[in-house]
Amino acid sequence: MDDMKVNAEKYSDPTAYGAYKNIQKGQEALVSGLAYTIYRVAHLAGFHVESIVLVDNKTGKRFKKRGKKNDII
Repeated sequence: MDDMKVNAEKYSDPTAYGAYKNIQKGQEALVSGLAYTIYRVAHLAGFHVESIVLVDNKTGKRFKKRGKKNDII
C-alpha cells in the first residue's frame, strides 16, 4: 500500500494514492453491506452467523467479518 504513494520515478503521487484509497473504501463498504445482508437473512431464517470470510474473485483479497449475537436490530 505504501508503494501507491509514489510513482515509478519515486515522486510523491497523492492523486493515485487517493484514488486507490477511495477504491478500498468502496470495496470495504460493499463487503460490509453484503455481510449485513447475510447476517440479516440468517437471522430471519432463525440462524446466527458467527463469522464470514469473503474472497474477491478478481484480486483474491480476503475480508473477514465477525458477528455478535445481538448484531441484528
